[in-house]
Amino acid sequence: MSNSLDKEKRKETHLKNLNNSFSFSQSNSSHICIIADRGVKDKTTTAISHIWQNNAIMHKQKLYATNITSTEAEIMSMCLGLEQALHIVGVQKITVITDAIHRAQKIFDMSLYPYPTLIILIIEKIYQFFAKSPNNNITIWHCPSSYKWKPHKDVDREVKLLRTTPILSSKESWDFSKKSECKDLLSYWKIFFQASNRKGCNFLDLDDDNEGKSIEPHYKKSRVWLKYFGHTNSTCTRMTRLITNHTPIGEYRKRFFPLEESLCQCGIGVEGLCLGALGYV
Repeated sequence: MSNSLDKEKRKETHLKNLNNSFSFSQSNSSHICIIADRGVKDKTTTAISHIWQNNAIMHKQKLYATNITSTEAEIMSMCLGLEQALHIVGVQKITVITDAIHRAQKIFDMSLYPYPTLIILIIEKIYQFFAKSPNNNITIWHCPSSYKWKPHKDVDREVKLLRTTPILSSKESWDFSKKSECKDLLSYWKIFFQASNRKGCNFLDLDDDNEGKSIEPHYKKSRVWLKYFGHTNSTCTRMTRLITNHTPIGEYRKRFFPLEESLCQCGIGVEGLCLGALGYV
């Protein structure tokens, strides 16, 4: 209950600060607010930006693309708004509101490939904007979709209502192609793992208590298994041993020495489990 109340309090505080920032961005004609979002339907991505000035939507920018990743789409939606805002005469302060703040940061990181292909045209204009005056700035605000903040919700609704026909649907971005290839490779590995005898009969399958589905390992950091016990190397090591049955227990020793004694010989074991080998003593 306490965690739920803390979460609700943080939400209220964030929404209050977001509303104040938005109101401030509309209090002066030299301030612009960009609210960006994207949506994907039938492999076609729609990116939309609403550009607010003086408490009204002055411009709406829309762009469609096929077979691109969600990261590329989010970057594209924000670049659309920035492209328009940087052309408005007299603008000094730009506020960008998005539900993908971590992806927004990639706009300013030229070391990342392939994203510079999306931002190469806008980044020079951003640098020119900063060079005009030390007072010029761009602020990025995070607005989770679950908060249902009205100006962002309006953009989200517009994205979902649009119906588009894919153009050049066979074309793929480099990042989308990489993601698809990785997905196919993971699918092959899962099939091979389940069909072969390499899994063994004692592999521990983890189930999601909420959904009742088997939790599958993932190659990305902090996903599924790791987020539960990947905080320390020792805990992760022990859990890996348990899941794969590669632990110093009698059941494991029997696989290699079926004719020898499988019970722990050190005197501190429990039902064949060597606590000393596991690091508990």
